[in-house]
Amino acid sequence: MTELPGITVDETNRIASLGAFFYLVMDIIIHFGVFWHLREEIDAKGWVLLTAIALDAVVLAAFAAMKWQSDPLIVLVGIVGMGLAFSVVRVFLGRNPARQGAQDGHWKRLDPPITGGGSLQRVIGRLARHGPRSSPHGPRISGGYRDGNRPGLWNDCPG
Repeated sequence: MTELPGITVDETNRIASLGAFFYLVMDIIIHFGVFWHLREEIDAKGWVLLTAIALDAVVLAAFAAMKWQSDPLIVLVGIVGMGLAFSVVRVFLGRNPARQGAQDGHWKRLDPPITGGGSLQRVIGRLARHGPRSSPHGPRISGGYRDGNRPGLWNDCPG
């Protein structure tokens, strides 16, 4: 295995360990958010989400215990880094509260069948048939679809 100039294998292992810590915590948070807020809307099975959270927690605990024995500094750096990230988000959201109905407006902009309380299978089917940047109503052009009155999810995205 060749080493990059100025970076040792030990340093890359530490970077990868930090990435694993952050990923596992993020995965738990996202699964919890889907379980708490979107489970009914996307027809997700609660037991699947809770199982994923439990398995992520087991892997995180085992990985943290293993790393604590070999390199406790990286575990502490991960905890401090996550604490800083959560603190920054908390301060940002405290200074920039969500406007009333702001999330509802986002969901109203989505193309059917998502807004009709569609299941995850229908959403995936739509993406498989049309791709994320197209619509059955015509190609996406600047400012909307060809018919001029069908705003979609991707209109705010460049190119």
